[in-house]
Amino acid sequence: MVRVDAERRWVLVAELGCMVGGALPRANAAALAGNVIGARRGPRSVCARALSSFFDVHEIDGEMSNNSPAHWEHFPHGADIGVRGFGSTPAIAFEQAALATIAVMTNPSLIRLEKVVEIEADAPSLDLLFFDWINALVFEMVEQRMIFGDFRVAIHGRRLKGRAIGEPTSRERHMLAVEIKGATFTELAVVEDRPGAWRAQCVVDV
Repeated sequence: MVRVDAERRWVLVAELGCMVGGALPRANAAALAGNVIGARRGPRSVCARALSSFFDVHEIDGEMSNNSPAHWEHFPHGADIGVRGFGSTPAIAFEQAALATIAVMTNPSLIRLEKVVEIEADAPSLDLLFFDWINALVFEMVEQRMIFGDFRVAIHGRRLKGRAIGEPTSRERHMLAVEIKGATFTELAVVEDRPGAWRAQCVVDV
């Protein structure tokens, strides 16, 4: 279990950049980008093309439908990608944003729910608590060599207890498209757009 507090936040971010960078191959990303997008997107990086292909897949599958009270979506941001989660509480929005983060790399439905990893964090604000949550998930994926497909979050004040459920990473079966280095402060927000409608979002570094 990883525990994140204010004193460890910057250390964790630095560790994520060192540990994740270059850890996953781009072969699947190149193949996926070439098959789905081809030349119609114009000259772009392999990462950007692969991310765009996942947008296409998830839009077709309806994973980003705004008709559901709890859902997730992606939004573009240069060479990186934004993740958003929506729910009736901050905890549900955090869970959905975690799914959006996983969906940057692979289809969450491909992931078997075999092992639980517990995560705790505390922060002076919901924004920073969300930042820590996403970075803790990335850290655990690297540390445990796992990928997660389901999440459970409980928030009490400014303290979070969460569970990430998944399985060991299989590059062939999960078809990992890109590597995520961690959450950033860009577009970081946890807000209640209207009563009972929470949104948690940030840009993740890929």
